[in-house]
Amino acid sequence: MTTITQTVITCSTGIHQFANNTVSIYPNPATDLINIQFANISESSILEIYNYLGQKVSSVLLNKNDTQLNISGLNSGIYEARVISNNTVIRQIKIVKQ
Repeated sequence: MTTITQTVITCSTGIHQFANNTVSIYPNPATDLINIQFANISESSILEIYNYLGQKVSSVLLNKNDTQLNISGLNSGIYEARVISNNTVIRQIKIVKQ
């Protein structure tokens, strides 16, 4: 008789994706400015940008549906944008700075 044991491992990323929270960042890749467009997230939401070392290099308060962020001072490369609402990361987006 053969016994088969199955183990299920659930892994959480700590990122809460809410279906009604739509966030768009464009253009991507970008050179100087990125536009952040969102709907259905709280007025106290923040966009933070991190470099490949995990260091926060920029932050902007998202206080209206369309926000523009100047990234001309960043070096070329790949960055991670995190939208934070109510102290919870609700969206992560890769940004390419040319």
